[in-house]
Amino acid sequence: MAPSGEITGPYATLTIDTDEIAQCRFGEADASYAQLSSSMGSTFALRNTATVHLDTQGAKTYFLRCQDVYGNAMGASSV
Repeated sequence: MAPSGEITGPYATLTIDTDEIAQCRFGEADASYAQLSSSMGSTFALRNTATVHLDTQGAKTYFLRCQDVYGNAMGASSV
């Protein structure tokens, strides 16, 4: 899913909906779930969100991966 609209402030909210209860992580570089630099919270949920500070202008890309309650992580990132 790609972003829509234009962000005019210094913050953006990343949101990912999953089809099973999961914990999600994200980062600016593609990596495995365990190696992604930031967590989207400490609880398992169907919707995970995180607010990010946009410290530079221009396009930003974030890579997201989730892991279910059994420890099964996504094999590829969602961008």
